[in-house]
Amino acid sequence: MKCFSFDLLAWSAWAPGLETREAWSEWALTPYSPTGAERPSIANVPAALRRRCSQHDRMVLEVGTNCAAEAIPGSGGQVPPAVVLGSRHGEAQVTRVLLDLLAEGEPLSPMRFSLSVHNASSGLLSIATGNKGVFRSISASIDSLGAAWIEALSLLVDHSSVLLIVAEEEPPADHHPYLDEQTAAFALAVLLGRGEGCQLELAPETAPLRSLLEVQSKSAEQPSLESRPLPHALQLAAWLARGEIGEFEMSSLNLNWRLAKNGR
Repeated sequence: MKCFSFDLLAWSAWAPGLETREAWSEWALTPYSPTGAERPSIANVPAALRRRCSQHDRMVLEVGTNCAAEAIPGSGGQVPPAVVLGSRHGEAQVTRVLLDLLAEGEPLSPMRFSLSVHNASSGLLSIATGNKGVFRSISASIDSLGAAWIEALSLLVDHSSVLLIVAEEEPPADHHPYLDEQTAAFALAVLLGRGEGCQLELAPETAPLRSLLEVQSKSAEQPSLESRPLPHALQLAAWLARGEIGEFEMSSLNLNWRLAKNGR
């Protein structure tokens, strides 16, 4: 088991219908999977950049710019943090459109293709915030949140703060039978700093695991989409929104982890 210490300096979240801290606090009492057509305003992002943004990009920029605006204690001013973006599905909707065009023999839009790659949202966030530092993009199936958190903690060795963002848009409908969690559109950002306010314990999953392909081949046996668990990052958002002092535990394909906040 590995144990890491850090401070959780700030957090920000956005989902359709959940745009304020008060709305998230109310949602956290009985969490559900947020969906809808609303789009983040990203009002503090220049209009020319806003026009290039997909829904996924907008969610990343909304929570990223809000959280990055937090001053780092003891810095004498704002210090641009290192940034880690975790996303299991990334630009799934845009990618599906591009694949359909390829199948039909149609040409691809260079701009649409360039903004479909996994680190496109990170690049747009860098432009929007003027942060020319370290940006990392992580995707690790259902372990994406845990893998992104490990990456963020490793960056704290050389950086005074790290901005960790997890964002997902609802995948295309024909992906749904193969998913092991509910679909949702949301983004969560947490600003991490050096300190002893929180501990994260990580241990490898020891129970026998079925391969992902095996799970997918038996999709007919899976429970309905609505009865599957919420995405891990949404479960974490609910814990943060409740403001609890205590522990948050999560198990996934390869990791068991426990996040604890010290009561101080």
